Amino acid sequence: MRKKERITNLNQLTQYFQEQRKSVEDLKVGVEIEKLGVFSKDGKAVSYYGDGGIESLLRLMNEKYGWEIIDEDGVIIALVRKGAFINLEPGGQLELSSLHQRRIANFAEDFDTYIKEIKGVSKDFNIRFLGLGLQPFSSKSDIKWIPKGRYRIMSPYLQEKGKLSHEMMKLTAAIQATYDYSSEEDAMDKLRVSMGISSIVTAMIANSPITEGKPNGFMSRRAYIWLNTDPDRCGLIRRAFSQDFGFNDYVEYVANVPMMFIKREGKWIPFYGITFKNYIEKGYKGYFPILEDWELHLTTIFTEVRIKQYLEVRGGDAPPPRLILSIPTLLKGILYNHESRNAAWRLVKDFRWEERLKLQRDVSKYALDARVKNNKVLDLAKELIAISKEGLKGEIRRKNHDEDESKYLSPLEELIFEDGTCPAALLMKEWERGLKRDPKKLIEYCSY
Repeated sequence: MRKKERITNLNQLTQYFQEQRKSVEDLKVGVEIEKLGVFSKDGKAVSYYGDGGIESLLRLMNEKYGWEIIDEDGVIIALVRKGAFINLEPGGQLELSSLHQRRIANFAEDFDTYIKEIKGVSKDFNIRFLGLGLQPFSSKSDIKWIPKGRYRIMSPYLQEKGKLSHEMMKLTAAIQATYDYSSEEDAMDKLRVSMGISSIVTAMIANSPITEGKPNGFMSRRAYIWLNTDPDRCGLIRRAFSQDFGFNDYVEYVANVPMMFIKREGKWIPFYGITFKNYIEKGYKGYFPILEDWELHLTTIFTEVRIKQYLEVRGGDAPPPRLILSIPTLLKGILYNHESRNAAWRLVKDFRWEERLKLQRDVSKYALDARVKNNKVLDLAKELIAISKEGLKGEIRRKNHDEDESKYLSPLEELIFEDGTCPAALLMKEWERGLKRDPKKLIEYCSY
């Protein structure tokens, strides 16, 4: 389908997903990691404007390292270099979106380069970037919105939908991993499994226990915030757990989610109170849907797992640096090996809908200490890691190569099997040992 093609029925949108299929031999992985910028003296969030602000850091990335500027009305909103992007979240969080790669090792090279560069432009301003899921010292009122048209529309819309939506936009940071699919059946199977295990993954890397300089009572307050953002477009998709769920059903779900905006000739146009399905049937404000509108609408679906041109697994706090590669590797071992995917599904397939919802709430507070069906989430996490390792080894045998990517699971394996805990719990131990008395020590502990 072409970007400007007029959309007149839902079948075209089903066809859109069919066209995103990849060959089984060409399945890749992508990673998006968000980072929180703070001043090292007090841990306060770095603003967009001003000396040493996010805007000036992005200009330096352009000047020193060759990142190309993407602007909106003369304002820098992103950088691009060789297909990788640095995007800005609403509170100035930096998100690196990598190229899709076949090998996890390539991400290691990409992230090492990126971290060296961002340190290179921020050190003179005494700015540090944190591997945390939530700003530890700044409140939402401390942080001004970045000047991006998309967020000017999202902000008032989401404020009406969820009491914590502005905390989500301004304070949180996450890691996301993306995976290709080879057929409709493959896509739906991966969607069902990854959504089924999403709360377990959230628990493994829970990493947001500090708010405004004190414990907030959660292991992953970021996950709790998302549960209070917008019920129309967040959380789990109940029908996705049915074996007969397909692209038509996913299109029906997305098409019935209220729209926020479209973009025409570089201008953002609010679209409050109309679903994409209504838009197809009647148009809106003299506009009629094109494929670009659909692709933009897909970016406003914030479920724990969503489908765009690929499957995106979204449910994790931004982890400590040592765990970054473990997350895409864990899910690669599960989703790209059929036997492992089936084994992971067996762990969670018997959960009732109410149990899935309760598990989401419980892991935000207790992480690996949460329970479901008399199972401790820690034990389920151990099983998932073992399943993933076997899947990665199975891919070695199937593809007849000697690259064992399970080594990238080692930091997560150590955390789960040896420490029996998540990053937030380790942070809280250090907090009691002395971090709570010195913001600089907490910043050092969480920094890249």
